[in-house]
Amino acid sequence: MEKGEDKENEFGPYIRWMRLKRGFTLSQVADGLGISTNYVSQLERGERKVTDDLVVSFAKLYNIDEDILFWKSGKIPLGVRKLIVNDKSLQEALSKLYKSRQ
Repeated sequence: MEKGEDKENEFGPYIRWMRLKRGFTLSQVADGLGISTNYVSQLERGERKVTDDLVVSFAKLYNIDEDILFWKSGKIPLGVRKLIVNDKSLQEALSKLYKSRQ
């Protein structure tokens, strides 16, 4: 199992827990996101990978920090990605850190 795979498996149960905590039905979430109830159910069960746009939409719908959902889905949050892309010295530092851990 790869490192990101563990995190991917956290997303589904977490969004299900958040849905139930908020008292939403699958239909309400699906309507709020503009997707099918079947798709929401598959995401909750970890049968489908979530897109960046859906992570942002879930965060807005559930009124939570989107970074939490990005991390739980095994993805780097958009703001962090932008920071890395725009900072050459940060890219080099991360590359060195990555190589030192191999």
